[in-house]
Amino acid sequence: MFSTKLSVVPNALPLVAAVCALSFVIAGCSSTPAPDLTASWSPNKIYAEAKDEANSGAYDKAIPLYEKLEGRAAGTPLAQQAQL
Repeated sequence: MFSTKLSVVPNALPLVAAVCALSFVIAGCSSTPAPDLTASWSPNKIYAEAKDEANSGAYDKAIPLYEKLEGRAAGTPLAQQAQL
């Protein structure tokens, strides 16, 4: 009687491993993104920070700021400057 039940356990191991792996993947995908520190900044402040970063050579920090400026101040002279 027990031999039948024990023979099922080795076949269930890959399924249990797959379920555990899938749960880790789903948990990783649902993590909360980092908060936007510039959410309360005015377009002028974003432009000033982006310009300072670009002037200091930190283009990897300046580019996302210019992109945020384009989104928030669309159609304004600041957004046009950000595109340059």
